Amino acid sequence: MNLKIIKLSQLLTILFSATCFAQVDWDTRISGTSEELNSIIYGDSQYVIVGDAGTILTSNDGIIWTKRVSGTTLSSQWLGSVTYGNDRYVSVGYWGLVLTAPDGVAWTTCEWMTPYDLASVTYGEGQYVAVGGGYSSHTTVLTSQDGITWANCWIGTQHELLSIVHGNNLFVTVGNYGIILTSSDGTTWTSRTLGTSQNLYSITYGKNQYVAIGGNKTIYSSLNGITWNSLTETQDQLKFIIYGNDQFVSVGGFGTIMTSSNGIDWTGRISGTGKRLNSVTYGNNQYIAVGDSGTILTSPAVPIAVEKSQIPRSINTALCVQYLTPNTLHITVPQALQSSNAIATIYNIAGKKLFSSTLTATTGEARITTSTLPAGVYCLGIKANGQKRFAKFAVVR
Repeated sequence: MNLKIIKLSQLLTILFSATCFAQVDWDTRISGTSEELNSIIYGDSQYVIVGDAGTILTSNDGIIWTKRVSGTTLSSQWLGSVTYGNDRYVSVGYWGLVLTAPDGVAWTTCEWMTPYDLASVTYGEGQYVAVGGGYSSHTTVLTSQDGITWANCWIGTQHELLSIVHGNNLFVTVGNYGIILTSSDGTTWTSRTLGTSQNLYSITYGKNQYVAIGGNKTIYSSLNGITWNSLTETQDQLKFIIYGNDQFVSVGGFGTIMTSSNGIDWTGRISGTGKRLNSVTYGNNQYIAVGDSGTILTSPAVPIAVEKSQIPRSINTALCVQYLTPNTLHITVPQALQSSNAIATIYNIAGKKLFSSTLTATTGEARITTSTLPAGVYCLGIKANGQKRFAKFAVVR
């Protein structure tokens, strides 16, 4: 990130008309498990997470999580996906494993209909549809009206399906070697041509288009599920994508989180973790991402408008800040605040505390080593000698 130096006196000449979203700030939550968490869904006013060794977690707020009994704890019996529909949660996974629960608490194992792994499940058109298969040997699609009794559909292709979505009255599923199938009823499927042999890891529907992420850091889109176009290449490899709160959110390896308002232009976000993230969902006005080693991250999604009118025409303060390096904020401290125990705090524009540190500010200047801040407007507070001083500063890419 190339940061331009912005003195407080220069803020008068800057116009801010964009909208900043709080998802640039992700908070780590305690999951109570070290297992890999593979999928999360929001439904019936609660979040449900599934993962390795039959792990199932539930939460009403995304902060406090409760472990549920799935009926299996074998390390090999992983749960790869979970969905909610028709007053029932359904989770699928290893070797055709299907679990259901009306409340997310009491889970029942269904009759196994396939010896192949099930990677993804969704609900639409009054039914559940689960997909999976062998890596390069079999394509599996199961359907169910009630989530309990399942039927196996014959597809006639030989590649594993990894993700399925229902949107605009159409099921679309994607998988290995660029396979794409569409169906209006979940039973009869048509193969579509993408023009690539790259694996497709995840698909979602939003803003009147289907968006899929694939190998080689590529994103694809389609207006009808039939004709597909390559949109863009991202800097990092993504694994999962959803649409929620008027934007696309995608997660992947090394804590990667990216957001886009149109599926074309993507912005990287600071997750605060280096763990691989496997899934993300939106519900109850927040995003929650899950991943390896029991990782759970939450981010509020309330849009915060940053308007010119919010910046005063004059700022009665002697504070001046600038970045010497992307991680070092230099502060000019007024004489009234010079102390060996000054407290400096950085807030975002919504007033959320991002960073706080004790400073030795006896010479009129101080430095804070902090993580690189995204572009935006911030507030710096200095407290010392019984006095407080606040000032806004901006970071420009």
